[in-house]
Amino acid sequence: MARGGSIFKTGKIWHVQIYVDGRQIKRSSRSSDYQVAVKLRDKLLGQRARGELGGRNAKLTISAVLDNFLKVLPTRVGAETLKIQTLVIEANLRPFFAEKRAERITTNDLLAYRAHRTKQKTKKGTLMTASTVNRELSLLRNAMRTAAFSTPPMIPLACIPRFPITNEDECARQGFITDAEFDTLVVEVPSYLIPLAVVGYQTGIRLGELTQIEWSQIDFDARVIRLRAGRTKGGKPRTCPFLGNMEEVLLTAKQDRDTHWPDCPWAFHRLGQPILDFRGAWYSACQRAGLPDLEFHDLRRSGVRNLSRAGVPESVIMRITGHKTRAMFDRYNITSEADLADAAERLAAFRLSKTSTATVSTTPKTTPVSENTDGSGSLQSH
Repeated sequence: MARGGSIFKTGKIWHVQIYVDGRQIKRSSRSSDYQVAVKLRDKLLGQRARGELGGRNAKLTISAVLDNFLKVLPTRVGAETLKIQTLVIEANLRPFFAEKRAERITTNDLLAYRAHRTKQKTKKGTLMTASTVNRELSLLRNAMRTAAFSTPPMIPLACIPRFPITNEDECARQGFITDAEFDTLVVEVPSYLIPLAVVGYQTGIRLGELTQIEWSQIDFDARVIRLRAGRTKGGKPRTCPFLGNMEEVLLTAKQDRDTHWPDCPWAFHRLGQPILDFRGAWYSACQRAGLPDLEFHDLRRSGVRNLSRAGVPESVIMRITGHKTRAMFDRYNITSEADLADAAERLAAFRLSKTSTATVSTTPKTTPVSENTDGSGSLQSH
């Protein structure tokens, strides 16, 4: 049984034979020209790949593909990521694609989804960003590839279309804050958010990683926070040192926990319970601090930038923040207008120092008159 089909001759006419899930399909080329039969075979193979010739998965829907993906997903990602991706699938991907045939999804369908989502608004009232839609389409592509690489395959790999993933450089956030702005913000946020904000700003640790940290992971003797494997985005453990005023803030938070909620294991909590959604409190505090567009994730960006400006080697910064690639690190290590002005001042100072040095080097040197000269510079004879 040839998976790629076979071509044979009966009398003067060439015939093509392929199999679909064990079912034999024969077609006559009605020609004595072998190349006509080759084209017919390729056409039939294409129809088989697209499910047009029937088969067990000929009517498989995207909904079934997503169901299969959700069964596999817990083996690939952590609990927090699983929760988020499941929400994206159920709230956005499934309602739009619903009962569309998996093998008939086209790039136009994906473009229609992009157009649909970019017209919708977030909870803040802003339009959905291109990067958010990219994440959702990537999730669908992952689901289709998972189906294609199943045993047996649920859909042919050849039926997966080209996904319109847009360039994100232009839509990358540029937000960060200075130390002075952060000090103003800390005054406005609720007390339970102060430790979370301070550690996020000083270390650049992701919010999803911060909210999972327990007191047992904070080593006050070694002055480090140990992030556990499986609780980081990359799945690998990391160690982050105490930076800035972290030790003081964390000690105060621990004393408060020991006094009021001794059974609470979470380093960052609200009345002894894990911090879940604090967007309302955050946005209100940002408004009062005069930073209405600030996102919590901007603290991570600011932390990266501060560590870089302090001269910490990039490899060390990436180990602290959990950046896997230099490309992502560069997107966070933003250059501000103040940085550019500082560069201009440094260049001006450098040129001024060169000019001063050149002036000194071209000034004629005066030879001092020795006590053993006659005043004209000639040596006196003794």
